[in-house]
Amino acid sequence: MGTSNFSRTINTDKLYTFCMDDVGEESQWAFEDRIESLKYELKGIGAGIFEDMDTIATVCKSKTYGDVEILMLFDVIIETGYYRGARVDYKIFFSGELDVDYETGSYYDQELEDILDMMFEYSEMNEGLKKIMINYATEWIERVEGEVHEQLESIFKMHSDHQLILKGTFSNGEAVYAEA
Repeated sequence: MGTSNFSRTINTDKLYTFCMDDVGEESQWAFEDRIESLKYELKGIGAGIFEDMDTIATVCKSKTYGDVEILMLFDVIIETGYYRGARVDYKIFFSGELDVDYETGSYYDQELEDILDMMFEYSEMNEGLKKIMINYATEWIERVEGEVHEQLESIFKMHSDHQLILKGTFSNGEAVYAEA
């Protein structure tokens, strides 16, 4: 092996993997069955379901502060392994007047403080009220992020065959995983 099977986690605490041991035609059936089971569970927490293979569902949370609506999107993604299996993770975006990457594993991710400054920049509220609303919005975002994280981790744990952690990588790209 010259590369790791999975990229690093984005928002999950572990690598939630499945279909690592399946081969042949059963592999495709098991993979599709697992995706459908995940979608069913995600519907139960209010997620919108997609037929796309990368983003299978989105959990949407929104709240309005004065004249600013904050729309948080938790996109549940499937990443196939380089050699075998697949893993599930999620990315967080803000949408609305601005579409901003928050915790997506990308170089372009922005800090929460900067995102809120951009969102409230064109608000018609006075500066004092903006500061108060930004504090409330920060508390709400952090609370919702924690709640959705717990819900998603619970579903991922239920539907994963293995929960792995990355123990180390080598200079040639190989990786060593261990059961969490």
